[in-house]
Amino acid sequence: MIKSPKLLLSGLVVFWALTLSACASTQPNCSGPTSKNLDTAFDQARDSLSAGCAAHFDGHFDDLLGIAEGDPKPENKRRFSEFLVWASDEGILSRRQ
Repeated sequence: MIKSPKLLLSGLVVFWALTLSACASTQPNCSGPTSKNLDTAFDQARDSLSAGCAAHFDGHFDDLLGIAEGDPKPENKRRFSEFLVWASDEGILSRRQ
């Protein structure tokens, strides 16, 4: 039996406040794409950029170019174009960029 419901309620409030503040301070993993498969690398870059790593766009793009060098295909131009359109639509790229 709980003798002090106010104490229990206060404890729960403190617990949830600490839990929520810990979540808010978790930094996203902003490492670039690691896959040598270009399709997978594009997915990794999109996931990273969508998770709050927009400031790392240039590095991710350079990584994708390096991966594409090892996997040259005619359709790579289309893939990069779609990636740039996606980044623009998501607000990751500005008009100036």
